[in-house]
Order: sequence, then C-alpha cells, then structure tokens
Amino acid sequence: MCGRFQFAPKGSAIWVDELGLPLDSKFPERINLAPTQDAPVVLGNNSAHSLRAMHWGLIPSWSPVAKRPKFHINARVETASVKPSFRDAWRSRRCLVLATGYYEWAQKGGPPTLVEPFVKGVFAFAGLWEPNLLDPEGGKPSCTVLTTSAAPEIEELHHRMPVMVSQCQYGPWLTDGDLGFSPQGKQKLPFEVVTRLVSQRLNAVVNDDTSCLMKDPPDAPPAPGLFD
Repeated sequence: MCGRFQFAPKGSAIWVDELGLPLDSKFPERINLAPTQDAPVVLGNNSAHSLRAMHWGLIPSWSPVAKRPKFHINARVETASVKPSFRDAWRSRRCLVLATGYYEWAQKGGPPTLVEPFVKGVFAFAGLWEPNLLDPEGGKPSCTVLTTSAAPEIEELHHRMPVMVSQCQYGPWLTDGDLGFSPQGKQKLPFEVVTRLVSQRLNAVVNDDTSCLMKDPPDAPPAPGLFD
C-alpha cells in the first residue's frame, strides 16, 4: 500500500529534463506527505505535461454532494479499471504522482521504513484523478495511487506496494494506460530500491522536517499512532 510518502527533489532540473515541465514549475518540499494533503501530480501526454496540486484521496465523481464523501488514497491495479470508484478515471484521467520515496510500517506504531531509489531522484507512482465536482468553482481535484502485489525485495515490509513508474513508462501510462507489466503476474521493481529505518516522529503527520529521516536511538519512546 502507500499511506505516506515524500517529495524532496534536489534542484529544479527535474521539471525540464525528466518531466518536460516548464522550468518555473514549483511544489513545496515535503518529507511527510499524508492523505488529504496536497500531492504533486503530472498530467498530459507525450507532447505536453502540466503540474497540478491535488488532494490525495480520490473522491469518485458520483459521490453525493450532500454527504461528506469517502475518499480513496489507494486503488488496486488489478481491479481499478472495472470498479465504479475508479473505472472512469482509468479510462480518461490517468496521472503521475511524483515522489522521492515512500514509507511502510512493518509494525503498526513502530519505526517506519523509507523505500527510495538506489539512484536517488524523483520517480512517479501511477495514479488516477477526478475533478472536484463538490466545488467546481475553485476546489482542488483529487487523486489516488495505484497499488500492486509487492516485489520479493520488499514484500517483508507489506504485501502491497505502490505502482512505481520508470521514466520510459511515463508516456505509455498517461497516453494509453500501459504500465508495461501484467497486474496478475509476479511483480518486479522498475528500478533498484534501498530501504532504511527512519524516525517514529514521522508517525505523526504534524512532523514534516528532515529530523523525521534520522534513525531513532534504541531507547526512543513510542510515537503517536500512524495518522495522529
């Protein structure tokens, strides 16, 4: 699954060199990006890309306006193309959710593990998005991150992992919905990753600074729950 991630790029060259975005594209650095917060999302096709800030937690287009809608931070890649919550977005509103790493908790409430590329840099999760029909005049659109069964290298952390997309697959996913793999088969990582324990300070969403990336000392007290 993917319940917390980071976006902390080094320098601004990624906007042009890797993503084909205007050089003045901006999104604030985030060490501890959590559900319901703004996520950096790329839309477009092979010829033109754009960057949008979107509410992380997709709200289906048919959600009743009168009620507080349910949102979805993840969507299973095996069923997203047919499930009512995601099938329209799968057909016509695919996106890239930008990240530099994500976190998993092998033990709830314990120290999180950072999963990041061996060659550090920006990568993307395959995502889906919906416009904000509840507030069409100015509300942010919403997005979700696709997940799949975990690759053998990281399955001890969690049996699911976000669908990570290599740079060569950005265009095929955005344009044709092609991820380059079968959701039903044994999964492979699109690039080499490394993992390391980080601080339990990250368990609380109010903590969003580089101290969250330091490993806790052995006698560190327990931290609040995952989404406190």
